[in-house]
Amino acid sequence: MGTDGPSVQEQLDALLPGRSIRRVVGWVAVVVIALVCAWVAPVAANPGVQFTGSATGGYVSGTAFTMQAMDISTNAWPSATITAMGDMRGVTPAAAWIVTQDQADQFLAANVTSKPTTATDLLAAISAQGVPVASFHALPTTIPAGADNILLVVWQISDCDQAIAGEKDAMHVWVRSYVGTESIVQLTQEGIGIGPLWSDSRDDLKQSGIVCP
Repeated sequence: MGTDGPSVQEQLDALLPGRSIRRVVGWVAVVVIALVCAWVAPVAANPGVQFTGSATGGYVSGTAFTMQAMDISTNAWPSATITAMGDMRGVTPAAAWIVTQDQADQFLAANVTSKPTTATDLLAAISAQGVPVASFHALPTTIPAGADNILLVVWQISDCDQAIAGEKDAMHVWVRSYVGTESIVQLTQEGIGIGPLWSDSRDDLKQSGIVCP
């Protein structure tokens, strides 16, 4: 007996969920976004700053100041902000910037003969030699992920013996992530601190012109 209605197979097929390219693409997109978020979130919220290369520096003869320039980078995405430097035994960061290689070279090459006793006078003396200190990016400064940066620090010695004893201590920087979380990060080279004195004896400091408080 003939019929104009759908066959039994057609009725069964109608009960199965239809395939939708749009639906499949949508689910793939959701999965990809979830995976990206799972990778990005920890890196964005917990930024790291690493010592990545050489460290150079020197003394300001006739003063209690030393200078230090270090290659650093961050693994934070898309960026991290270095907000401050921590004190070390016997030394205090008097000023700190993120600079270019040329700026660091100019700063370290400055010949200060006036024997300043304050960081303000020291920076004024260096600026007077044509070094554009006012244009340096002082902390807090944001650095992008993966970029090479130079952290330039002026340290002021308050106790030579303590500073010598802590020469291989870890240096600490305060870091704020793109999403606003803050952390304290250690800067070391193969687990050893990058000290600001470049010396482990009071005699060496004296010969270099450092005036121990």
